[in-house]
Amino acid sequence: MTKLPITKVLLILLVVQGAILCFKNSSASILQVDSTSSQFVKIVPEAVKKIKIEQPDKSLELEKTADGWLMPSAENFPADSLKIDQLLHDLQALKATSPVATSLSAAKKLKTGVTGFEKKLTLVSEDGEEVIFLGSSPTFKKLYARVNGSDNTYIVDYQAAELSPSTTSWFSADVLKIQPKELELVEFKDIVLEQSDGILGFATIPENKEVDRKELQGFVNKLTEIAYSEIPLKVAPAGWEQAATVVSYDLMLKGAKQNYLIKGPIKQKVAEKDVEKYFLKAAQFPFYFELSKYEVDALTAFTLDKMLKDKTSVVPATSTEEKK
Repeated sequence: MTKLPITKVLLILLVVQGAILCFKNSSASILQVDSTSSQFVKIVPEAVKKIKIEQPDKSLELEKTADGWLMPSAENFPADSLKIDQLLHDLQALKATSPVATSLSAAKKLKTGVTGFEKKLTLVSEDGEEVIFLGSSPTFKKLYARVNGSDNTYIVDYQAAELSPSTTSWFSADVLKIQPKELELVEFKDIVLEQSDGILGFATIPENKEVDRKELQGFVNKLTEIAYSEIPLKVAPAGWEQAATVVSYDLMLKGAKQNYLIKGPIKQKVAEKDVEKYFLKAAQFPFYFELSKYEVDALTAFTLDKMLKDKTSVVPATSTEEKK
Protein backbone atom coordinates (compact mmCIF):
# COMPACT_ATOMS: atom_id res chain seq x y z
CA MET A 1 0.00 0.00 0.00
CA THR A 2 1.37 3.34 -1.11
CA LYS A 3 1.70 5.91 1.64
CA LEU A 4 0.81 9.51 0.89
CA PRO A 5 3.59 12.02 1.39
CA ILE A 6 3.22 14.04 4.59
CA THR A 7 2.83 17.27 2.58
CA LYS A 8 -0.21 15.90 0.74
CA VAL A 9 -1.79 14.77 4.01
CA LEU A 10 -1.37 18.22 5.48
CA LEU A 11 -2.82 19.78 2.33
CA ILE A 12 -5.89 17.53 2.49
CA LEU A 13 -6.40 18.40 6.17
CA LEU A 14 -6.25 22.13 5.36
CA VAL A 15 -8.83 21.72 2.59
CA VAL A 16 -11.18 19.78 4.92
CA GLN A 17 -10.74 22.39 7.68
CA GLY A 18 -11.53 25.19 5.21
CA ALA A 19 -14.64 23.37 4.05
CA ILE A 20 -15.85 23.01 7.67
CA LEU A 21 -15.30 26.71 8.33
CA CYS A 22 -17.19 27.66 5.17
CA PHE A 23 -20.08 25.42 6.19
CA LYS A 24 -20.21 27.00 9.67
CA ASN A 25 -20.18 30.51 8.24
CA SER A 26 -22.88 29.58 5.77
CA SER A 27 -25.00 28.06 8.55
CA ALA A 28 -24.55 31.16 10.71
CA SER A 29 -25.62 33.32 7.77
CA ILE A 30 -28.75 31.24 7.22
CA LEU A 31 -29.63 31.37 10.91
CA GLN A 32 -29.26 35.13 10.88
CA VAL A 33 -31.63 35.45 7.92
CA ASP A 34 -34.13 33.16 9.64
CA SER A 35 -33.97 35.33 12.80
CA THR A 36 -34.56 38.51 10.80
CA SER A 37 -37.44 36.98 8.85
CA SER A 38 -39.22 36.14 12.12
CA GLN A 39 -39.76 39.86 12.75
CA PHE A 40 -43.49 40.46 12.32
CA VAL A 41 -43.24 43.93 10.80
CA LYS A 42 -40.04 45.61 9.61
CA ILE A 43 -39.99 49.19 10.85
CA VAL A 44 -37.41 51.69 12.05
CA PRO A 45 -39.05 53.49 15.00
CA GLU A 46 -37.03 56.68 14.51
CA ALA A 47 -38.10 56.92 10.84
CA VAL A 48 -41.85 56.85 11.50
CA LYS A 49 -43.38 60.30 10.92
CA LYS A 50 -47.08 59.60 11.21
CA ILE A 51 -49.27 57.02 12.93
CA LYS A 52 -52.94 56.36 12.26
CA ILE A 53 -54.96 54.18 14.62
CA GLU A 54 -58.34 53.04 13.33
CA GLN A 55 -61.24 50.98 14.52
CA PRO A 56 -64.59 50.68 12.71
CA ASP A 57 -66.20 53.66 14.48
CA LYS A 58 -63.23 55.90 15.32
CA SER A 59 -59.75 56.95 14.23
CA LEU A 60 -56.84 59.04 15.50
CA GLU A 61 -53.72 60.46 13.87
CA LEU A 62 -50.41 61.23 15.56
CA GLU A 63 -47.88 63.32 13.67
CA LYS A 64 -44.19 63.90 14.32
CA THR A 65 -42.89 67.45 13.86
CA ALA A 66 -39.78 69.40 14.78
CA ASP A 67 -41.51 70.15 18.11
CA GLY A 68 -42.28 66.50 18.82
CA TRP A 69 -45.39 64.35 18.40
CA LEU A 70 -48.69 66.24 18.02
CA MET A 71 -52.39 65.36 17.68
CA PRO A 72 -53.87 67.21 14.65
CA SER A 73 -57.43 66.32 15.67
CA ALA A 74 -56.89 67.95 19.09
CA GLU A 75 -55.73 71.38 17.88
CA ASN A 76 -52.15 70.04 17.53
CA PHE A 77 -51.85 69.50 21.27
CA PRO A 78 -48.63 67.63 22.21
CA ALA A 79 -48.85 63.85 22.37
CA ASP A 80 -47.02 61.62 24.82
CA SER A 81 -43.72 61.07 22.99
CA LEU A 82 -42.45 58.46 25.45
CA LYS A 83 -45.60 56.38 25.04
CA ILE A 84 -45.39 56.61 21.23
CA ASP A 85 -41.72 55.61 21.23
CA GLN A 86 -42.59 52.62 23.41
CA LEU A 87 -45.38 51.65 21.00
CA LEU A 88 -43.03 51.70 18.00
CA HIS A 89 -40.32 49.70 19.76
CA ASP A 90 -42.91 47.17 20.95
CA LEU A 91 -44.15 46.73 17.37
CA GLN A 92 -40.58 46.36 16.13
CA ALA A 93 -40.01 43.59 18.68
CA LEU A 94 -43.06 41.52 17.66
CA LYS A 95 -42.18 38.07 16.36
CA ALA A 96 -43.99 36.00 13.76
CA THR A 97 -43.80 32.22 14.08
CA SER A 98 -45.82 29.83 11.91
CA PRO A 99 -48.97 31.49 10.46
CA VAL A 100 -52.32 30.30 11.79
CA ALA A 101 -54.06 31.27 8.53
CA THR A 102 -52.69 31.65 4.99
CA SER A 103 -55.60 33.13 3.02
CA LEU A 104 -57.53 36.40 3.02
CA SER A 105 -60.81 34.52 3.47
CA ALA A 106 -59.43 32.99 6.68
CA ALA A 107 -58.05 36.40 7.70
CA LYS A 108 -61.55 37.84 7.47
CA LYS A 109 -62.81 35.22 9.94
CA LEU A 110 -60.03 36.17 12.37
CA LYS A 111 -60.87 39.88 11.84
CA THR A 112 -57.56 40.73 10.20
CA GLY A 113 -59.08 41.40 6.78
CA VAL A 114 -59.08 44.67 4.85
CA THR A 115 -62.61 45.17 6.16
CA GLY A 116 -64.11 43.91 9.40
CA PHE A 117 -60.85 44.33 11.31
CA GLU A 118 -60.80 45.05 15.04
CA LYS A 119 -58.07 47.68 14.64
CA LYS A 120 -55.90 48.97 11.83
CA LEU A 121 -52.54 50.62 12.37
CA THR A 122 -50.80 52.63 9.66
CA LEU A 123 -47.16 53.66 10.12
CA VAL A 124 -45.89 56.25 7.65
CA SER A 125 -42.25 57.10 6.94
CA GLU A 126 -40.41 58.73 4.03
CA ASP A 127 -39.91 55.27 2.50
CA GLY A 128 -43.62 54.46 2.44
CA GLU A 129 -46.06 52.93 4.89
CA GLU A 130 -46.70 49.73 6.75
CA VAL A 131 -50.29 48.72 7.53
CA ILE A 132 -51.08 46.24 10.29
CA PHE A 133 -54.49 44.66 10.80
CA LEU A 134 -55.23 43.51 14.34
CA GLY A 135 -58.02 41.02 14.89
CA SER A 136 -59.67 39.14 17.70
CA SER A 137 -57.85 37.71 20.69
CA PRO A 138 -57.32 33.93 20.80
CA THR A 139 -56.08 34.09 24.39
CA PHE A 140 -54.97 36.52 27.10
CA LYS A 141 -52.46 39.16 25.91
CA LYS A 142 -52.38 37.76 22.38
CA LEU A 143 -53.91 38.95 19.09
CA TYR A 144 -54.36 37.72 15.56
CA ALA A 145 -52.39 40.09 13.32
CA ARG A 146 -51.60 40.51 9.62
CA VAL A 147 -49.38 42.89 7.68
CA ASN A 148 -50.93 44.38 4.56
CA GLY A 149 -49.54 42.72 1.42
CA SER A 150 -49.34 39.30 3.03
CA ASP A 151 -52.07 36.66 3.21
CA ASN A 152 -50.61 35.21 6.41
CA THR A 153 -52.18 35.86 9.79
CA TYR A 154 -50.09 35.28 12.91
CA ILE A 155 -50.59 35.25 16.67
CA VAL A 156 -48.56 38.01 18.32
CA ASP A 157 -47.99 39.00 21.94
CA TYR A 158 -49.95 42.24 22.16
CA GLN A 159 -53.04 43.79 23.74
CA ALA A 160 -55.63 45.75 21.78
CA ALA A 161 -56.18 48.11 24.72
CA GLU A 162 -52.73 49.59 24.09
CA LEU A 163 -53.95 50.96 20.75
CA SER A 164 -56.90 53.14 21.66
CA PRO A 165 -57.89 55.74 19.00
CA SER A 166 -58.87 58.16 21.77
CA THR A 167 -57.03 61.47 22.28
CA THR A 168 -57.21 61.00 26.05
CA SER A 169 -55.01 57.91 25.68
CA TRP A 170 -52.20 59.77 23.93
CA PHE A 171 -52.10 63.39 25.10
CA SER A 172 -49.07 64.66 26.98
CA ALA A 173 -49.68 65.38 30.66
CA ASP A 174 -46.33 67.15 31.05
CA VAL A 175 -46.91 70.43 29.16
CA LEU A 176 -47.16 72.48 32.36
CA LYS A 177 -44.27 70.76 34.10
CA ILE A 178 -41.21 72.92 34.78
CA GLN A 179 -37.75 71.98 35.93
CA PRO A 180 -37.30 73.79 39.30
CA LYS A 181 -33.78 74.85 38.31
CA GLU A 182 -35.30 76.79 35.38
CA LEU A 183 -37.29 79.04 37.72
CA GLU A 184 -35.56 82.40 38.04
CA LEU A 185 -38.35 84.34 39.77
CA VAL A 186 -41.68 83.51 41.41
CA GLU A 187 -44.30 86.12 42.26
CA PHE A 188 -47.26 84.34 43.84
CA LYS A 189 -49.57 86.53 45.94
CA ASP A 190 -47.23 87.95 48.60
CA ILE A 191 -44.62 85.25 48.04
CA VAL A 192 -41.55 86.38 46.08
CA LEU A 193 -38.77 83.90 45.41
CA GLU A 194 -35.54 84.51 43.50
CA GLN A 195 -32.88 82.16 42.24
CA SER A 196 -29.37 82.60 43.56
CA ASP A 197 -26.54 80.19 42.75
CA GLY A 198 -29.07 77.69 41.40
CA ILE A 199 -31.19 77.78 44.59
CA LEU A 200 -34.67 79.26 44.77
CA GLY A 201 -35.38 81.19 47.95
CA PHE A 202 -36.31 84.48 49.59
CA ALA A 203 -34.13 87.47 48.76
CA THR A 204 -34.60 88.88 52.27
CA ILE A 205 -35.95 87.38 55.47
CA PRO A 206 -37.00 89.30 58.61
CA GLU A 207 -34.57 88.83 61.52
CA ASN A 208 -37.17 87.12 63.66
CA LYS A 209 -38.16 84.64 60.92
CA GLU A 210 -36.66 81.52 59.36
CA VAL A 211 -37.64 79.49 56.29
CA ASP A 212 -39.70 76.35 56.69
CA ARG A 213 -37.75 74.32 54.14
CA LYS A 214 -40.35 71.55 53.89
CA GLU A 215 -43.16 74.03 53.20
CA LEU A 216 -41.07 75.91 50.65
CA GLN A 217 -40.12 72.71 48.83
CA GLY A 218 -43.75 71.59 48.77
CA PHE A 219 -44.75 74.93 47.22
CA VAL A 220 -42.07 74.72 44.50
CA ASN A 221 -43.03 71.10 43.72
CA LYS A 222 -46.69 72.00 43.31
CA LEU A 223 -45.90 75.10 41.27
CA THR A 224 -43.77 73.13 38.80
CA GLU A 225 -46.03 70.09 38.48
CA ILE A 226 -49.52 71.43 37.83
CA ALA A 227 -51.71 68.44 36.90
CA TYR A 228 -54.53 68.35 34.36
CA SER A 229 -56.48 65.30 33.26
CA GLU A 230 -58.26 66.41 30.09
CA ILE A 231 -57.25 67.69 26.66
CA PRO A 232 -57.03 71.49 27.06
CA LEU A 233 -59.34 73.80 25.11
CA LYS A 234 -58.01 75.97 22.28
CA VAL A 235 -60.77 78.54 22.81
CA ALA A 236 -61.83 80.11 26.10
CA PRO A 237 -64.51 78.08 27.92
CA ALA A 238 -67.97 79.62 28.16
CA GLY A 239 -68.09 81.94 31.16
CA TRP A 240 -64.33 82.56 31.26
CA GLU A 241 -64.52 86.34 30.95
CA GLN A 242 -67.10 86.65 33.76
CA ALA A 243 -65.49 84.10 36.06
CA ALA A 244 -63.76 85.17 39.26
CA THR A 245 -59.98 85.10 39.45
CA VAL A 246 -58.74 82.52 41.93
CA VAL A 247 -55.11 83.52 41.62
CA SER A 248 -52.84 85.24 39.12
CA TYR A 249 -49.10 84.69 39.43
CA ASP A 250 -45.90 85.19 37.42
CA LEU A 251 -42.96 82.90 36.77
CA MET A 252 -39.74 83.94 35.07
CA LEU A 253 -38.27 81.20 32.89
CA LYS A 254 -35.10 81.75 30.86
CA GLY A 255 -35.36 85.51 31.19
CA ALA A 256 -39.04 85.71 30.14
CA LYS A 257 -41.80 86.43 32.66
CA GLN A 258 -44.94 84.35 32.06
CA ASN A 259 -48.33 84.93 33.64
CA TYR A 260 -50.51 82.10 34.97
CA LEU A 261 -54.17 82.87 35.53
CA ILE A 262 -56.63 80.54 37.28
CA LYS A 263 -60.35 81.28 37.18
CA GLY A 264 -63.42 79.57 38.55
CA PRO A 265 -65.65 78.05 39.49
CA ILE A 266 -67.30 78.10 36.06
CA LYS A 267 -70.62 76.28 35.87
CA GLN A 268 -71.02 73.92 32.91
CA LYS A 269 -73.42 71.17 31.87
CA VAL A 270 -71.94 67.68 31.88
CA ALA A 271 -74.30 64.77 31.18
CA GLU A 272 -77.22 67.10 31.92
CA LYS A 273 -75.78 67.96 35.33
CA ASP A 274 -74.38 71.28 36.53
CA VAL A 275 -70.71 70.98 37.45
CA GLU A 276 -68.20 73.59 38.58
CA LYS A 277 -64.87 73.74 36.77
CA TYR A 278 -61.61 75.62 37.12
CA PHE A 279 -59.33 76.59 34.25
CA LEU A 280 -55.75 77.81 33.99
CA LYS A 281 -54.47 80.01 31.16
CA ALA A 282 -50.67 80.11 30.85
CA ALA A 283 -49.49 83.00 28.67
CA GLN A 284 -46.96 80.91 26.74
CA PHE A 285 -49.53 78.32 25.59
CA PRO A 286 -52.62 78.81 23.37
CA PHE A 287 -54.66 76.48 25.61
CA TYR A 288 -57.01 76.60 28.59
CA PHE A 289 -56.16 73.78 31.00
CA GLU A 290 -58.92 72.32 33.17
CA LEU A 291 -57.83 71.81 36.77
CA SER A 292 -59.54 69.88 39.51
CA LYS A 293 -60.75 71.73 42.61
CA TYR A 294 -58.30 69.61 44.59
CA GLU A 295 -55.41 70.85 42.45
CA VAL A 296 -56.49 74.49 42.81
CA ASP A 297 -56.99 74.21 46.57
CA ALA A 298 -53.62 72.49 47.01
CA LEU A 299 -51.83 75.30 45.17
CA THR A 300 -53.59 78.23 46.81
CA ALA A 301 -53.18 76.74 50.28
CA PHE A 302 -49.55 77.89 50.35
CA THR A 303 -49.02 81.22 52.12
CA LEU A 304 -46.10 83.38 53.16
CA ASP A 305 -46.96 82.89 56.85
CA LYS A 306 -46.55 79.11 56.46
CA MET A 307 -43.18 79.44 54.74
CA LEU A 308 -41.66 81.98 57.15
CA LYS A 309 -42.00 80.78 60.70
CA ASP A 310 -40.86 82.39 63.91
CA LYS A 311 -37.29 81.62 64.84
CA THR A 312 -36.89 79.05 67.55
CA SER A 313 -35.39 80.81 70.54
CA VAL A 314 -32.24 79.14 71.80
CA VAL A 315 -31.57 79.44 75.55
CA PRO A 316 -27.80 79.58 76.15
CA ALA A 317 -26.47 76.83 78.40
CA THR A 318 -25.57 77.94 81.94
CA SER A 319 -21.99 77.21 82.91
CA THR A 320 -21.03 75.62 86.28
CA GLU A 321 -19.26 78.79 87.42
CA GLU A 322 -22.36 80.91 86.74
CA LYS A 323 -24.43 78.58 88.88
CA LYS A 324 -22.03 79.14 91.77
